[in-house]
Amino acid sequence: MKKKFTKATAACVAGMTAALLAGSVVPASDSAVESVVESVAESAVESAAEAAMSGAEAVQTRPEYRALDYTTLGEYTGLTVEVSPVSISDVQVESQIYTNIRTSDKGSETFTEGTVEEGDVANIDFEGKKDGVAFEGGTAQGYELEIGSGSFIEGFEEGLIGATVGETVDLNLTFPEEYGSEELAGQDVVFTVTVNSVKRFKELDDALAEALSDGEAKTVDEYRQVVKDQLEGEAIENRNQQAKQELLQMASDNCTINEYPQDLTDYMTNEVTEYFKSYAAMYGMDFNTFLSAALGTTEEEFPEKAVEMAKDSIRQEFCVNAIAEQESLLPEGEELAKEYDDLAVKNGFANGEELLAQYGEYTVNYTIAVQKVTDFLFDHAVVVEKAPETDSSVESIAEEVLGAESFAESAAESFAEAVAE
Repeated sequence: MKKKFTKATAACVAGMTAALLAGSVVPASDSAVESVVESVAESAVESAAEAAMSGAEAVQTRPEYRALDYTTLGEYTGLTVEVSPVSISDVQVESQIYTNIRTSDKGSETFTEGTVEEGDVANIDFEGKKDGVAFEGGTAQGYELEIGSGSFIEGFEEGLIGATVGETVDLNLTFPEEYGSEELAGQDVVFTVTVNSVKRFKELDDALAEALSDGEAKTVDEYRQVVKDQLEGEAIENRNQQAKQELLQMASDNCTINEYPQDLTDYMTNEVTEYFKSYAAMYGMDFNTFLSAALGTTEEEFPEKAVEMAKDSIRQEFCVNAIAEQESLLPEGEELAKEYDDLAVKNGFANGEELLAQYGEYTVNYTIAVQKVTDFLFDHAVVVEKAPETDSSVESIAEEVLGAESFAESAAESFAEAVAE
């Protein structure tokens, strides 16, 4: 029976060393561990293409093989894959425009004089005190607060309306009884707030539409169409990427590995082991505890499982490379150098040389191979668009309308806990 790619081993594809999540700090809980293992590689393609750029060190001594010497390819062209229809609603367009205005310097003006108004983003310094003593989490400098967002406790934002830029005001407030911190729940506090500046968002007009679109649109209506086209393009790309992942899985299911080279299997088994050990170390857990939480296995049972994972990884790798070899998809010479440079720029490197120095030739080549193979599979597939789902219920329509009307409020809610805590 042919195996599907496992999530835990997909990130080990191409013999990459332990791929730690750069800069991440996650609580060491069982659920968190399971979450990490689940998210390490959501799919074979995504893991192969992205994990290569996620911070893994270059692999120096990886055994090399010609995949077709060990692989019998099955059917991989003419495969049928379904994709969802793409439909961009007016709500999505307006929401994106809302975001564009608020994230672009062109969409706002900053004032260092005047007064705070509803809808302004006030840049503030504040310190909260209970019984004259500053409490934890109640102090910040240069914080940008949208007035009317409901991000802070009741009375905070309202108390700033009418305040003059440069003015310092004291806000006598009370934390709600159901507040998350027992020390502050229901307690009277004083926030001393200084207004540094206010940012005011512009109304969308033809001039702003032209500025936001870098001249592509001359009117508001044209800008709405530009945004809609961009959203449609992104949605199509996302659904096509999903289809490519599914096609790679199908091609793999039709692929047979005739032999697993022993030295490569040993090498990959070690890679898998080091991969999980690095995660255990990152979580501050002993290896056995981590394995139990992440895989439901023990340290004694793990070697056998590691070999199985290694072969799963080799299987994916050989299937990808065998198709690339069969169809002569891998570039060479100047074309390959250009691929290196293009991939380097996408991942924050100055050029291909820096990319290769960081990750090694095999890992970079394999990343390119995955891209080439999945593109090839998609170009030679039968792509069928699913019938659109129809839901004209009053509830659904109301939900969509309400979603548009309350976009600002819902977007701002994420700030509440961070500040209040």
